[in-house]
Amino acid sequence: MYFNHSFQKVFVATGTYQSGSATGSGAVFIATLDPVTGAVTGFTRIAGGTNYVSGQVNVTLAGGNGTGAIAGAVTVVAGAITAGGIALTAGGSGYSVAPTVVITPTTSGVDTYAQLTGAGTLGNYGLYDAKTFKNITSASGIIGSETGKPFIFASSSLTPTTDKVGPFHGGYAESNKSKVINPKYIKDAYVVAPKTASQAVTYVGQTSTTAAAPYSCICPDFLCGETYYLRVDIKGSPALRFLNHNAYQVLSYYTGCCSSTTPNQVNPAFVFIGWAKQIAGTQTLPFDNANPILSPFVQPVVQILNPTTSVWTYWSKAGGNVTINGVVITTSAWDTYVTPAGVTAGDVCAGLILAGAYVDTRFGDCSFEPTDYFEKEPIQVFASEVDESGDPCIFQSLCVKRGSGLTNDPATAGLGPVLGIQGEGYGETVVRDLILSERYRQNNWNDDPRIREITLGDAPLTAISRTASYWRYVIQHSVPRFNNPTGTFDNDQYTLHIITSARQNAAGGFEADLAEILAASGRADLVNNGLLFVK
Repeated sequence: MYFNHSFQKVFVATGTYQSGSATGSGAVFIATLDPVTGAVTGFTRIAGGTNYVSGQVNVTLAGGNGTGAIAGAVTVVAGAITAGGIALTAGGSGYSVAPTVVITPTTSGVDTYAQLTGAGTLGNYGLYDAKTFKNITSASGIIGSETGKPFIFASSSLTPTTDKVGPFHGGYAESNKSKVINPKYIKDAYVVAPKTASQAVTYVGQTSTTAAAPYSCICPDFLCGETYYLRVDIKGSPALRFLNHNAYQVLSYYTGCCSSTTPNQVNPAFVFIGWAKQIAGTQTLPFDNANPILSPFVQPVVQILNPTTSVWTYWSKAGGNVTINGVVITTSAWDTYVTPAGVTAGDVCAGLILAGAYVDTRFGDCSFEPTDYFEKEPIQVFASEVDESGDPCIFQSLCVKRGSGLTNDPATAGLGPVLGIQGEGYGETVVRDLILSERYRQNNWNDDPRIREITLGDAPLTAISRTASYWRYVIQHSVPRFNNPTGTFDNDQYTLHIITSARQNAAGGFEADLAEILAASGRADLVNNGLLFVK
């Protein structure tokens, strides 16, 4: 029989990657030569130096005019290299000038307890030898010698300085460690990048953006004596939670009576402003007359072209700055708009920008509960001109542009037609994953804020900001049980989620070290140019 157990564990790695430090200095040796053969015969100590660590000193021979001399093992006693403490592996030949003895301390591994507990260590993390608990990093030169050997990933606890839950045994201040990871049993390893969400932005009519290629929208014509209808649909989880169905509304605007028997064109800006007012309301009224169905989800902005100056201007309900997908635009209040002097109304061009603007209600950290709902899905905004019966097929001339959601969209952010794009890497998600992981460590989340105050139970909210975005390193590995008296072959599967504030892809950093371990252990398929694949 075959049976799997699956576990997920979350590590906070927002601090410093631990890679040890080089120790030792001051040792001076000179090489001695055989004047007949030109071979190096040994080394004479001038100074033994201080603070060297046995097994962590590298000696090389540089210069001279011969070849083949190699220094060997180094003997360290009480931090100093002893007299005769540098062994000679090969003497070489042809030297008439002695080579220079170069003594370099290698980076020393440090015990996990020293690195990951104590003041200022929240979020510190590292890779460690499974037997010695010393760093295995490329900076220390240890990774090469540890190829294929099991290792441990560890990070600080959420309360590395104080344990108010178990102060007598210190268990909750202890560092958070993975199971022993055998590189041969790593199934997958990759990076998940945070993604920035974007508002859905739909354009109706002609604007400075949609007038140009590839949209090439034409200036809309509206006649007097007509009522024009615009249907706006709001789709997505926020609308469904609000109304139990997708939201929609048909907006209407009457252009007014004609002054003659021949219908004349009216200023299209008033049509778009009239539709916009039926969404957001009118500022000059003494009460809030915003549309109760559409206004929570859509922010309308009208853009108008003055044909005399060829200048596009933005107009909103209250004026002032309006932000759409990170782009700040300056607007005027649409109640103050008038047709420019000397301009024929029909020569004005205008369009309506409908930006998704839903903001979910969130409670603060004090009253936070992991079961609180938080919204990730953006709304999608649809618009179409319809007749009085709601048929959208009668009118085809009004230009409506939405994004396709593809990466080759002419505008994928900012002031362009885009679909609402859901973000990733939210702190809201991370903190819930962390709380669940800590519960498996018996570090339970308490619903009572006073108990959390006493026991430092708010530590997950201290370690992770709910408003930030995070990178996530994922390592999936298994720990097989080869012997089981029941006859069932157990295979414990672990997925480690390592949370960082930014990608740790610097040379000699965590990602590069992990990729080096994988590549040297026969898992080069998980490595991309010395780093991990980003998903």
